[in-house]
Parts: sequence; structure tokens; C-alpha cells
Amino acid sequence: MKKLNFIVLGLAAMTFFSCKNDVDLYSDKGESTIVYMMLDTDADTNFVKITKSFIGNAEVMAQDYDACNYQDGEIDVKLVMEKNGVEFPMLPVQKWIPYDPNSMFYSGCYQTYYYTTAKLYSGEKYKLVITRNDGVVVTSEAKTIDNFTFLQPTSDQQINYTSSSIYQVKWTKSPFTQPFETNAAMFQVVSFFRYEELQPGATEWVEKEIKWTYGSGLSDDIYDKKYYNYHMEYIPDELLGILENDKYLKENSPAGVQRKFKKLRIDVTGIGEEFYNYLIINNSSSAIQDTPEYTNVENGIGLMSARVTHSQKVIVNAIARQRIVELFPQYGFIYDQNDPVD
Repeated sequence: MKKLNFIVLGLAAMTFFSCKNDVDLYSDKGESTIVYMMLDTDADTNFVKITKSFIGNAEVMAQDYDACNYQDGEIDVKLVMEKNGVEFPMLPVQKWIPYDPNSMFYSGCYQTYYYTTAKLYSGEKYKLVITRNDGVVVTSEAKTIDNFTFLQPTSDQQINYTSSSIYQVKWTKSPFTQPFETNAAMFQVVSFFRYEELQPGATEWVEKEIKWTYGSGLSDDIYDKKYYNYHMEYIPDELLGILENDKYLKENSPAGVQRKFKKLRIDVTGIGEEFYNYLIINNSSSAIQDTPEYTNVENGIGLMSARVTHSQKVIVNAIARQRIVELFPQYGFIYDQNDPVD
């Protein structure tokens, strides 16, 4: 399945930490172009959401597609790589995004996006150029995140998730050349306990996962200058408490349910400085500024930045798998020394 990089109105796709993710940018000076784009070098398709502001009753106007969106021929959109000046035309596409507040992307109506399937390169600056038919040129630029690679854990490492010792996730810039630091402003590390489930009466196994956040930090704070790597600490046996209190497992474990272990996946996500600045301002508790007004869009408002996520799968070792089976027999996990499968 292709990885798609969506940016939608409301910044619902920008949930990076457990924080406020709605946006209240507006303009009282007539039409303004509103831009949201997150460059992702791992994405097969990079999208940008381009809408326009309006003056009027929001409850009425927001339901009017033409009031919020540009029509065919009203704007020309290009993505330009600064290094060589290569232009990537952004093609329009309409997507139906069902309303689901718990989903990354929702709107409850058709939305117009612009996209490119061109390969974006890590550590390079890209400029978005939007030319409106009234002559206004809206621009923004951001640099993609430098590539990085896992140092620890390794793909064949077996981790004992009954251990109360401090473990570390480590990663570094790739290729390993000076400067050793990446240009990401902040990193977050999240893991996913993965398993397959067969409910009583079902004929097919279904993949499930449980999220476990290790933490986040500014790049400068989690960088080890002696060993040229970034790191995030975690305690493996915290997983047992997460499983014990998981709502889905507690409410969906009838007699006869079967569950098979899969490899645990660790995701390291880096974000650009613009995105970090937006997060800081948008979560400010300042009594002076009611509406976040951070923007890096020239002749418009919104946000263009970058992020990238790299993943590593690791084995939940036999000791931990057997312990989980013993602690939570009601969950139906099966201990098999040949598990987990990938």
C-alpha cells in the first residue's frame, strides 16, 4: 500500500504530540490563500491543501464549497526544488474525506488537494509557488528532514519486555557525514505492540496494534555529541501495564479468542523548525494572543514544513511472550517459540 501524505483543513493530520491540533487562522481583509503542506521524503505522494478565506457567516459560508475552495483555472501550483530549479507541477484531485473526529483526515465533504508523485530528496529546500488568476503570487518554502538510520535496536534484536532496566532507542544521520546532526527541530519516539486476532466464529485473522509513546524532545537536547547519535529512553516492562489497561483488550476478549504475537514496531518521527514553531505558538497559554498567528506563507497564511518517520521492527523475546500469556490468560495470547511473525 502506498504511503500518502495528506494535509487537511484543521491540521488534524499534524497530531505529533498529545496537544491541541485545531487551527483558527483567519483574515478580515478579504480573500486570503490558506496553505497547509508537510513535505515527506518517505511518501509516495505529497499533498498540499489550498483553500481561501471568506467574509461572512461562518456557519453558512463554510458549507459553501465554492466559498472555501479555488475552482479550476483560478490558481496554478508548482513545487520547485531550490538546488536545481526543477519544477514539479502539483495536480489537483478531489477526495471525499468522511467525518470522523478520531481520524487523521476528515471534513464531511469533497475537498480539493494538489499533489505530486515526484520523489522528494532529504535535506533539500523546496519552494511552493501558487499563482492566482488575479496576479497575486503566494509562496512558502521548507527543507526536508535529513535522512537518519536506526542504531539501536537492530532489526534482529530480541527485547525482554519484562525488564525494568532502562533501554534506549538510538538513531543518527545517514549517511554518517559531518555535520552529524539532522536538521529536524524535534523528534518523537512511539512504539506499536502488534498482534493478530481471531475472534470466536471468525474465519480470518485481523491485525491490531496498541500505541506506546516513549517520549519527545528537542533535537539539541537528545543529541549525544560524544557518540554522534540521538537517543530516547524507555523501560520495557511498562508494556505490561499498557496491556493490562488496554480498553480494547479488556472489552473484546470473549472466551475462545485467539491472539498471535507479531514484531513490535518503533517509529521515530522528526519534524521541521516551522512545524515546531507552529506547535509552540498554537499551544501557547498566553492571555494576550487568542488566535495563533504563526505562518511562513508569503502573501497568504498557513504552514509549510517537513516531517519524516522511520520505523524499526523488533522481536518480543520468548520470556516476555510467555509472561504476557501467563499474566493475561483472558486475552487469548498464544505462546509459540516460532512467533512472532513479521
